Amino acid sequence: MSGYEWQMPQGGVDPNEDMEAAARRELWEETGVVSAAVLGSLSEPVRYDFPPYSGPPHKLAAFRGQEQRWYAMRFTGDDSEIDLAIAGNDAEPEFDAWRWERLDRAAEIVVPYKRHIYAHVAREFTLWAGR
Repeated sequence: MSGYEWQMPQGGVDPNEDMEAAARRELWEETGVVSAAVLGSLSEPVRYDFPPYSGPPHKLAAFRGQEQRWYAMRFTGDDSEIDLAIAGNDAEPEFDAWRWERLDRAAEIVVPYKRHIYAHVAREFTLWAGR
């Protein structure tokens, strides 16, 4: 959806993988970042469904939606650490650009079907923002 291409790094949890380890792995796979301190997480998972889709076959067509566990992390490195071309597991990079954005704007710039998730995360993570 044009104008709403922004999102935070996210991804799946491998079998027998610890949730925090999965969050760190996904952050690295999508951004190259390893310099991050975990501040906390949502106490409960959040869920969303994908909107109806009638286009050509898509890799997400088999899924109805996702359940997510969110971790707040503080980047402790330097911007030069961010490398979107790392793409772990020999996968294609998931992002083609990055930028820092204010937490209170996150819900405004993500696809509409994820806005309730980003608004919830922003409210819950406000206690760590700006520290």
